[in-house]
Amino acid sequence: MVFQAPALSARTSNGNRYPVKVVGYDDQNDLAVIRVSVPKGTPFLPLASSTPKLGDAALAIGNGGGEYLRPKVGRFTALRSEAGRADFPPGTLELSAPLVPGDSGGPIINRAGEVAGVVSYVRFESTGEREEDVEAHAYAVPVTVDDTRVAELRRGVKRDAAVIGISLEGEWSLLANLPEQAFVESKLGKTAGAFFTRVVPGSPAAKAGLQPLRLSEKGDLISGDIVTAVNGRRVYNFSDFQYAVRRYAPGDTITLSVLRGGKNISVKLTLAARSSVQ
Repeated sequence: MVFQAPALSARTSNGNRYPVKVVGYDDQNDLAVIRVSVPKGTPFLPLASSTPKLGDAALAIGNGGGEYLRPKVGRFTALRSEAGRADFPPGTLELSAPLVPGDSGGPIINRAGEVAGVVSYVRFESTGEREEDVEAHAYAVPVTVDDTRVAELRRGVKRDAAVIGISLEGEWSLLANLPEQAFVESKLGKTAGAFFTRVVPGSPAAKAGLQPLRLSEKGDLISGDIVTAVNGRRVYNFSDFQYAVRRYAPGDTITLSVLRGGKNISVKLTLAARSSVQ
């Protein structure tokens, strides 16, 4: 998240550091254009002339696992994968390269030596009961030389994602995609919706008086809002809620349908830029 960094620098393989300026960024698409003050004549890789094809070879370079600029080879296994999370970009390239956390931000290079994507995130999936039975899935945001998003960022566009300032913390985050039936069978109520465990001080959610989840020692609901719709669009869990909010832009005003103490109420709030909500 380059827009939140107080100071940036780039380090080359020989250890030299050069100042970096953020030209533009798109938070939702996890892309940024930066200007690095390297000496004239420094070699660089061009952006890809076209999108990759399924099965094409891919070379990833990253800094995961404490290793600096380590190359990892794989293939493009999917071209328009969905993240399954609102805070990750849609329409990504999926890779078989063995990437790990820390490789994010690194380039994906095609067979022609062009940058075809930028690593965005790595997702882990359990394949068995043992701790080591885990499969990693790596994803990259596609880029090409005629990408309209890149052209906008080069012109200095800085686009934040919209947020309201709530979160699911700790083990509660595992329930972001809680199915409707599981919610109904829990002690949270008979109408499924989005609950949350933290409200960021000073955020739109805090100003609107949204209330985080509070449970008794027996797990019964003491208090807390259950959001059931955003501008009339039904939501069933926290992930649904995030997707609904991300359809709008910072500065937009939305109306939430909320269950509070067994009563239906409407809560109106104005969305903020993610960079302004800590």
